Amino acid sequence: MSLPRPRASSPYGVSTLTLEVPLDTPIHSPQYTDINGGGAVLSTSTVLLTLYYPCDVPPSTTSSSTSKAGHDSPSWLEPPKLRSITGLLKYAGVPKFLAPAIVLPAWGVVGQRLPCLAHQPLYRQEKDRTRTTTIVLSHGLGGTRTTYSTLCIGLAARGNIVAAIEHRDGTAACTTTLHPSGSADRDGAASRGLWSWFSGGGGSAPTSTAKTYVRPDEVAEKPDPMVFRRAQLEHRQAEVAAALQVLRRIDAGDGLAVAHSSTRSPTQPLLDAIATFAHRLDLDRPWIAGHSFGAATALEVVRRDDCPFSRALLMDPWVEPIELDSLKARPVRRPVYTINSEHFTCWKGHMADVVEIMKGARAATGQGWLCTLSAEPTTDAAAVPAATAAASPQRDESDPNRLVVVHDMFGTLFSLTAPTEALVSLFPSQLSPDASSGDGGGGGVPPITAELIVMDWFHATQRDFTYRSVSGGYTPIGAVFKATLPRVLLQAGLLPRASNGGDALSQAGSGLDRSGDHALVNPYGDEVVDAMMASLKRLAPRPGMEDTFRSIYRDRRGEGTLHPSITKVDLWAATNGSLELGRSSFLRVLGDIDGGDLDVRPSPSSSSSSSPSPSSSTAKGDATSVGEGVGLFSCDEIEVAKPDMRVYDEVLQRVDKRAGQRGLWFVASHKWDLYAAKRAGFKTAWVTYEEHYACHDVFGTPDIVATDLADCARQILVSERRQRDLDAVAPRPAWRYVDEEAYGAKPYASQHTAFSDFPFLLPGRSFDGTVSALETMHVLVDLCHATFRGRAQPWTGLESEYGPGDASGTGTEKREWSVWKEGRPAPSHATGAPVQHGEKKRGRIVVHSLE
Repeated sequence: MSLPRPRASSPYGVSTLTLEVPLDTPIHSPQYTDINGGGAVLSTSTVLLTLYYPCDVPPSTTSSSTSKAGHDSPSWLEPPKLRSITGLLKYAGVPKFLAPAIVLPAWGVVGQRLPCLAHQPLYRQEKDRTRTTTIVLSHGLGGTRTTYSTLCIGLAARGNIVAAIEHRDGTAACTTTLHPSGSADRDGAASRGLWSWFSGGGGSAPTSTAKTYVRPDEVAEKPDPMVFRRAQLEHRQAEVAAALQVLRRIDAGDGLAVAHSSTRSPTQPLLDAIATFAHRLDLDRPWIAGHSFGAATALEVVRRDDCPFSRALLMDPWVEPIELDSLKARPVRRPVYTINSEHFTCWKGHMADVVEIMKGARAATGQGWLCTLSAEPTTDAAAVPAATAAASPQRDESDPNRLVVVHDMFGTLFSLTAPTEALVSLFPSQLSPDASSGDGGGGGVPPITAELIVMDWFHATQRDFTYRSVSGGYTPIGAVFKATLPRVLLQAGLLPRASNGGDALSQAGSGLDRSGDHALVNPYGDEVVDAMMASLKRLAPRPGMEDTFRSIYRDRRGEGTLHPSITKVDLWAATNGSLELGRSSFLRVLGDIDGGDLDVRPSPSSSSSSSPSPSSSTAKGDATSVGEGVGLFSCDEIEVAKPDMRVYDEVLQRVDKRAGQRGLWFVASHKWDLYAAKRAGFKTAWVTYEEHYACHDVFGTPDIVATDLADCARQILVSERRQRDLDAVAPRPAWRYVDEEAYGAKPYASQHTAFSDFPFLLPGRSFDGTVSALETMHVLVDLCHATFRGRAQPWTGLESEYGPGDASGTGTEKREWSVWKEGRPAPSHATGAPVQHGEKKRGRIVVHSLE
């Protein structure tokens, strides 16, 4: 019965601060009053929120390790504790006379503190200008700003800022409003001894107002419950807008004034902490998230014409209060992502409404997905096997009759010989084989010297291009090539003509005195930069590249290399360079016949454009048919550099919306590129002619190792033939999620609360009776974090696998979580021996089709 600490592997420690800020105009609706004497139900004069954020204190530091005033861990229940507990029990429907029988065994919950600190400065970054992803979180019925602390702390430990609102619309288990003229300690109420801390007797601040959970039948006007809930949704939206305005003031540098206005007596540590938030919050692209009724709140917000949020993440959205008929008048205006528990997915009528909402949001924005966290079925699953499917004699969508091969372009398909030749021509006295040595003697320099300098230019450019992208300052790589050239030449010791010559190579880059302002000036002149940049436009193809694209993948020699099931071959390049440079390079090498139908347009589902389908090529035929054209993607289109996972997600969106692991390859000569591609779901092929050594300990092992592109293509075709022959012998049918009766699982009440702290504070509870609540929360945090960071398929990489190289040395494969996609074959392990009844189940992420 305790809240779990953040994972030891978390990159940041976590801190919190709580603010209750008076509103310039109170949010007030007199239409509903509380029969218990609480006045207007929908009324508040302040907005109350707790910020969970990363700090520089090591993640291993806990509340027990600090006694510094003002930094103690916050309480999970706000004093007076008895009032908070009463609200929770009231929401749970527990009669008052049973409260002592419940409270005494659960005494550990009463004094529970959050596993984090308070009032620490916001974490420092190498580049303070980098903004931090910011999320506003709306709680569900019976929740508070602390009841989702495990999720909030997990997200903060990954580098996000979460602002959890405590709503004053009667949905919070218990909330205390401190009015501007009152004072209280940092826990939110005056504290005068243990009894006051527990009961509030005689110790409540005279200017505070308490409100416990209000049921619809406790409203004096006796409204229809759903009409009342819709009024609460309107109130909640106003609170969300007020909370975002508070965050904007803090980010604008007005944090101290905000803290001083807080009715919760700001301490000096809080004032010091809030000052560190200035210009650090990403409020150009804020997220709104919510659970249950909070998810309904988030959904209503992104239907508003004036929605200030960029996207919404919904957890178990309770959509019954939402007027679905009004969706036509108020469409969803931002991308929406939904994570369900199996309990809600199995609620058939409700799930049908959620699917329709998600389809509408996907159609309006081109983005969004719906998934379910659940457990894999057991053997007693109503006589339905683990790979539940409606088997069809026809080929299903998940077994595409095509092969997709995506290539890194520059360095993999095209070599750097042209820049090397240009460099030698520009510095013949220093780089030609017969150039004099630095000691005045003859002998020249090794021919590889110029090549190494060019490779250094290429690698330095790639590094700086990626670093700029990571820090939020994307710059096209051509501009980076141009900017970094003088630095690389100086580091190599190549002296410009203005230096009166000299054997600079022997001076290890120290041939010029570049101190002070001189280091800001390019000493080489336009002729050097222009010549080197021009050489990038005439890169030579790698050996075998032309034959590979023109013949091998197309089987134009009739060698029978293509499996009979492959009727299409999509050849793509994913480049850090521009579309213009990539297109001209392909046309120059392949000509009009094989390069004329270049597909450089994103598909209709692409997040970056709504331009026509790739099939609408301006030249001949279908750009993805056998024998015609190649596809091309540039990082410039989404302004994100490789190896950011968003690049590979975007490529996946374009090359094949339905492809599984089969027939989907990524080819590169750089292992870092393949490492990211493999995590995104590609099979990988490494061509060795640039890096030569695999660095397995860093980047793992690719599926194929080849000496050149022709060898690589033949190995891919052999691998595809073997796999497709095996599939033909034992095809795996497409799997469909039906309902709880199809796999024998019965929904557990704890599933809906799995997004909150309650599974950790209610003994004996787990996600569904078999899957650990902590494992589920870890997966939920990973899903949310990847979504907030822009991953189109955030479940990618969440499968826990141990193959031949695992630490135990057993060589066995182990999966604790797996991804099941509707309309695709179930994971291969699920078609074998399923988990026996009573054993620990594997968790699974079910990705629902919105087609």
